[in-house]
Amino acid sequence: MPASQMPIHSDPETMGGTPVFIGTRVPAQTLLDRLMVLTAGVAGWWGALSVSDALSVGAVSVVIMFVCENLHQWGHSRAARRTGYPMIGVHHFSLFSACLYPLDEPPLPPAIHIRRALGGFWINLLIGLLLGAAALSLWPQGGVAGWVTAISAIWNFFVLGLGALLPIDIPGVFTIDGGTIWRYLREGKRLQHNAPDE
Repeated sequence: MPASQMPIHSDPETMGGTPVFIGTRVPAQTLLDRLMVLTAGVAGWWGALSVSDALSVGAVSVVIMFVCENLHQWGHSRAARRTGYPMIGVHHFSLFSACLYPLDEPPLPPAIHIRRALGGFWINLLIGLLLGAAALSLWPQGGVAGWVTAISAIWNFFVLGLGALLPIDIPGVFTIDGGTIWRYLREGKRLQHNAPDE
């Protein structure tokens, strides 16, 4: 996702440069904080965990989510390098992040964009499956380990894995991998349709 499409921005005139959601003064960090508290609260309420165990579940889960998001971006970086049009960085905003590509990148064929967009989701599907197997064995014992593996398995498989393939594409606001794939599949079909017959 180009930096211009980020739902978060940083401006020295707004809260001293603290990253905020576009059009608001709400710091992006609040999403991370709320997610940790929500995870801890759900774990505590549903799992009858102590307050300290519930907070541990929330904190460890958020760290794992952040690491797995970076592994997702590593997959994109690897795919982009293999196309010959590499990323120049990653823009982090709370638990999610986006690939950064050169602003002066030449127009690329749709297939290149699709290959780059497909680079991350498979890593998280694999992690989700592995953590799911671990969660099945740890869940009956309960406690922090069971909750952390279950939450991390769900996050990886359904959010960063399958969820990344949803065709969400709001140009200039928010686009995920599936939105990029969808956009360039349509673009490829349009180019084929408009190609002169030989």
